[in-house]
Amino acid sequence: MNRRSIGNQRDLKHSNFSRMLSTLQREGLASKSDLARLLGLSIVTVTKICDSLIEKGYCRYSEQMESTGGRRPTGVEFIPQSKFIGVAD
Repeated sequence: MNRRSIGNQRDLKHSNFSRMLSTLQREGLASKSDLARLLGLSIVTVTKICDSLIEKGYCRYSEQMESTGGRRPTGVEFIPQSKFIGVAD
């Protein structure tokens, strides 16, 4: 793997992390499937980012949300008291 693709992967990961955090800050509460749809990411990617955000203390899994049919989704919510600093491009 060359240096350019490593940088691009790192940039993409950072971008997805930032977009997810901004979306959760704006929405307050969302399911992983909603986040995947809003951000155009796979459920696996959303889950990995959510786990990272939770580990860093920015978000938490919340109570199960209302079902639209099938299994009730677990919500992910932004923690307003977290030390998140927004950066705009």
